[in-house]
Amino acid sequence: MREPGPRGKHGRVLGLVLGTGWAERVPRLPGLYVLFVEVKEGFAASTRGRRFWLERGLYLYVGSARGPGGLRARLGRHAAREKRVWWHIDAVTSSNNALVLGAAFLAWRNGGPAGSGMEAVVSGCLVSRGAKPVPGFGASDDRMCSSHFFYSPWGLCESLWAATRCLLGLRD
Repeated sequence: MREPGPRGKHGRVLGLVLGTGWAERVPRLPGLYVLFVEVKEGFAASTRGRRFWLERGLYLYVGSARGPGGLRARLGRHAAREKRVWWHIDAVTSSNNALVLGAAFLAWRNGGPAGSGMEAVVSGCLVSRGAKPVPGFGASDDRMCSSHFFYSPWGLCESLWAATRCLLGLRD
């Protein structure tokens, strides 16, 4: 299977996946992603001693995948409802009140850049475009930003555009 998306000059792959079986169409490469999550009904997501009230609407989660199986393994985990809650986002994606719609991603064929600062760059880009951070959610290991999870003030199409533009800013 040929991996999706245009190839950048640095061996990068940009992609967007939505719909049934979307996580199976993601490459097994390391990379960065923006997950699209619809909260169908407001609820409190509980994570290691904290509770976050999430209003109904569309949310964006910025993450990275560097381990075995790369983006496909990480995004496949996010797409699965049944799992042990480990990361903050698991408290959302395992809820019956939320639906993972898909993801935009930027994968690296050459192992990718070192460090996690790129999550903060994409998070900052989303905020600069109008996304509203959920303070303290998903960024406990990131000293550069207060959140990796955002309420989207836009519809799905505009959110896809914003996420793709933010990822494209990292390409070359």
